Amino acid sequence: MEPPPQETVARTQRAPPLSGGRKRAAPPAPEPLDSQRTFLTAAAALVAAGFALRAATIGSDELWLDEAFSFHVARLPDMVAALRLDNTPPLYYVLLRAWMRLAGTSESALRMLSALFGTAAVGAAIWAGRTVFDRAAALWTGLVVAAAPMQIYYAQEARSYALLVLLLLLECGLLWRATERDRRSDWAWASLVAALALYTHALSAFAVLAAASVVLFRSKPGQLRRCALALAAAAALFAPWLVFAAGGAAQGRAGLAWVRNIWEQTPPLAAVPRSLELFALGSHAGLVPLWLKRFGSLEFSGLLRLCGIAALVFLGARLVLRARRDRALSLRVRWVAIVLFGPLAALWLISWTKPLYAVGRYDTIAYPAFALLAGAALAETRRSLRSGAAFCGVALALWIPVAAKLAAYYAAPPEHQAAPTAAFLRSETRAGDVVVFAGLRGLPVLYYLDRLGLTWSGGYCRAAPAGAGFYCRMFPRATEQTPAAADPSRAAPPPEAVREEVDDLLSHLAPGAALRVAFESASFEGGHLRVPETDALLVRELERRGCRRIVTPQERDLLMAEFRR
Repeated sequence: MEPPPQETVARTQRAPPLSGGRKRAAPPAPEPLDSQRTFLTAAAALVAAGFALRAATIGSDELWLDEAFSFHVARLPDMVAALRLDNTPPLYYVLLRAWMRLAGTSESALRMLSALFGTAAVGAAIWAGRTVFDRAAALWTGLVVAAAPMQIYYAQEARSYALLVLLLLLECGLLWRATERDRRSDWAWASLVAALALYTHALSAFAVLAAASVVLFRSKPGQLRRCALALAAAAALFAPWLVFAAGGAAQGRAGLAWVRNIWEQTPPLAAVPRSLELFALGSHAGLVPLWLKRFGSLEFSGLLRLCGIAALVFLGARLVLRARRDRALSLRVRWVAIVLFGPLAALWLISWTKPLYAVGRYDTIAYPAFALLAGAALAETRRSLRSGAAFCGVALALWIPVAAKLAAYYAAPPEHQAAPTAAFLRSETRAGDVVVFAGLRGLPVLYYLDRLGLTWSGGYCRAAPAGAGFYCRMFPRATEQTPAAADPSRAAPPPEAVREEVDDLLSHLAPGAALRVAFESASFEGGHLRVPETDALLVRELERRGCRRIVTPQERDLLMAEFRR
């Protein structure tokens, strides 16, 4: 991926004045047709490779809680009421709702929307790298994004993070281009994409503000005012959502409880280094206290991990040294560094009073800047190292750990529990039975019941709106409004609330029918049932009401218990 000799000249000619700002930068020298054709061919190959990596095994894993929640929100008939279930802005849910009508509701179909956003992010990374740096940095940036394990993970998840990365990559390129060309259309596009990023995730505001600092490096007259107007327009477009979401503020506060748990389990001084490691190498078992499907059980070589980290440090040091000798490059590197570390610093500082720093999740807002810096570092290191063999050694020290992590990720066996549970309930549950989902167990199983033709509505799972079905609720009942209510750090429901919920369950239980409880976690040792304390309140109340517990081998394997009066 070494650029032709003309590339360095083109980048230098494209650099804007660092001060004064009254002289416009000279237009870039025309690039040879063969060079442009080679660049476009390489870019297309990277985008195709990015899609292949994101499409591989995309339907292997079951939908987990957050993905099932996306499905639940996107398919509810009343979209306005559905959006109040979450504290996340609505753009992704609206797009997923439309996508489901086109592609269906299978695991692969739901995730393919994110895969397309993730593939587009590879192209956006190449464009942003070309806009801010040069062709060589652009291709390296595209490779970094295409092969990043965490970007592949989020492109295989029915959540909004792949869309968020795409929009923030575009925003970086648009803001740089707006300050370079200073056209109204460029500022308008930057404002629109900033608004879309806000409608994807509210924390993107930190990344957008950091990217807007580009006007502090480009001193053309009037640009500060035009940038402020663009940001104000984006804020005005986002204001209706803020008004709408104000009614769900209590649920929003509840939804951040899991972030607090992650922050409390992460050493503060390790937060930013772990984010950078995840950006480059991906996660593995024990690295972060966050559920990341196959990454959560992935064992990874400590030696390969050290090699990858050492390569990152070396590349970063080389980029800094090159930037110190090149004023045009220094301007770009300093700005992108602000876009990387500014949002992370904001999350880190705020988390001391209101936890927001979730390594591997909310730090994603800084990933686009990391990719741009990594691409620039690889390009500049390739230019500065006299020996091609030396650069190959550095590159291999980075890419071998990434390839090994991806190979382990694709080879890891997926877990399957929600689908077998749904199949069991579909075949064994009759009208008059009652099913209770404890903790966070419900939404994934309800998704697979829906796939089997049983829709959950009004507390019943039915094959048709007016057909017979079985009564189906969650415990605590508050989890039907927001999954955050099942956070183990929250106080258990008071005894009177448990009694009221059991009264309701038993009132729908037909004589001789079964009441089945599906636990999030449970162990059966010597005939004793061990479950989390909140779930134990439900079990004790059922037994106090004279319900006899029966556990078959199949139910034990599915972490279920059956109660009969």
